Amino acid sequence: MNSGANKKLIFLHIPKTAGSTLRKVITQQYAADETLKCYYQKQGISLREALDEMKALPKEQAARIRIILGHVGFGVHEYLPWPCSYITILRDPIDRVISGYYHILRDSSHKFQAQVQRMSLKEYVSSDLLRSEAARVNAVNAMDNGQTRLLSGNVVQAEISGAAVEYGGCDEGMLERAKKNLREQFKVVGLSERFDESLMLMKRV
Repeated sequence: MNSGANKKLIFLHIPKTAGSTLRKVITQQYAADETLKCYYQKQGISLREALDEMKALPKEQAARIRIILGHVGFGVHEYLPWPCSYITILRDPIDRVISGYYHILRDSSHKFQAQVQRMSLKEYVSSDLLRSEAARVNAVNAMDNGQTRLLSGNVVQAEISGAAVEYGGCDEGMLERAKKNLREQFKVVGLSERFDESLMLMKRV
């Protein structure tokens, strides 16, 4: 992959979209000092703290970075001192929610596993269990338009200013912002259902 002479790439890694597989492929294309991972949720820090850490990198180290990978939302580039462009991979929203359900069942460290183990898939998607989580940035398995939230900029707004859209509050305006961002700010938008073809496109970036 060629991220360009000056711009850094941001891999906007949407959970449960085959993004972990893509991340492994991407990291194989770059030297270790050319990649920067920003999975701040797993570090137990806020997005603001993660951004401060990135901005505090020594100039020489920052100059070597070509791609940033993480569970970050669109708009994070506005808080970074470098010009950036994006790539991402999407998935059918229903399939993504189903994948999230089975992920919780498999993940013994997931805080909701005990509750979800007692639920059928139908009960899971009908429950209030993830409603508060779905309105938050860190909702890995958000059932309420999680991809739209990430791509519209709402996730970053929620982390930085607390301006989260409540569960069930996504509207056509948010969807249109997400689509506009995809058209104008992303070099490649892949599909997990067409992973190999998406990978070929990303190799040209």
